[in-house]
Amino acid sequence: MEIYSLKFIFNFKQDKMKKRSLIITMLLFAVTLMFAQEVNVPKAVKATFTQMFPEITTPVWKQNKENYQAQFKDEDDTIQEATFSADGKWIKTASIIYEDELPEIATEYILDNYEEFEVDKIRKVTTNKGNTSYTVMLTVGEDKIKLSFNEDGEYIEK
Repeated sequence: MEIYSLKFIFNFKQDKMKKRSLIITMLLFAVTLMFAQEVNVPKAVKATFTQMFPEITTPVWKQNKENYQAQFKDEDDTIQEATFSADGKWIKTASIIYEDELPEIATEYILDNYEEFEVDKIRKVTTNKGNTSYTVMLTVGEDKIKLSFNEDGEYIEK
């Protein structure tokens, strides 16, 4: 009788594990479907993207309200995100850059005012109006700070 009950317990645990595995698999599948929805990118947007970035053949497209964003790595392995309006007009491009690419004035400002923080991410944003700005994400423990700088590296208060 004890052997039977051990078998029953083992089978019960095995069934419970199978159910958990099935539930986890179904959840992962659902999440994958949610994020894998194909974005229907207008031809004008694709044409402008191809003119601007002819070497990039497989960007990841996202739709953000009425705009379209192409995420990709360029030939230097720089992560970039180009934003376009639905009619194909280029709006801006944001690139992840290294600390040594930040203007010296911005670097000095960070060192003088946020010495205890670590640089998490730096984005260089170029707009269709010819403006360039920098966004720097800093962290210390749980605290995060977002700083903005103009093209010359001067701090922009928000």
